[in-house]
Amino acid sequence: MFKSSKVLVLFDFDGTLTKKDSFWEFLKFYRGKVKLSLGLFYNIIPILFYKIKVLSAEKAKEKLLIHFFRNESINQFEMKCRQFANEVIPQLIIPEAKQKLREYQKKKYRIIIVSASLENYLKPWCEAEKLELLATRLETDNSIYTGKILEKNCNGKEKELRLRNYLNLDEYVTIIAYGNSNGDKEMLALANQAFYKPF
Repeated sequence: MFKSSKVLVLFDFDGTLTKKDSFWEFLKFYRGKVKLSLGLFYNIIPILFYKIKVLSAEKAKEKLLIHFFRNESINQFEMKCRQFANEVIPQLIIPEAKQKLREYQKKKYRIIIVSASLENYLKPWCEAEKLELLATRLETDNSIYTGKILEKNCNGKEKELRLRNYLNLDEYVTIIAYGNSNGDKEMLALANQAFYKPF
């Protein structure tokens, strides 16, 4: 039996812990269905370029973030993020996934959520659930958001790099990882026990 302090559990968020992609749900929550639809229509070219792999997921995502959140007040944005975390995220969590989280928490394993979604709305939920978080961050300029991604989108190889910079993986006897997409494969490769689309 391994000591709980030597067990690390890594969870992707969207599609692994959740029924729906939280990023799209957040855009809908923040701007409403009409403005979201108009924004997607306005950005149809970068979306299509992403679909045919001409544009990276990071660049396509950043174009949407700039469209929807450029010059957004930090105070306003953070308030809406907390509201989303409190009111919407709990409804998105898959019951079996929540049960598994609770199981690991009872065993006192170290649990980290590693997600390409925005740190701003995931952080309040993670803090309430007593979970650590590595996620995509947004650039700020004085009291506003620019919409640009700070550093890199936390996906694919970036998930592995963030984890290696955040902690010493060699300290853990057992690493357990959960994911549901190609963006999780590098993180899953770090684990002794890897679960793909488990819920």
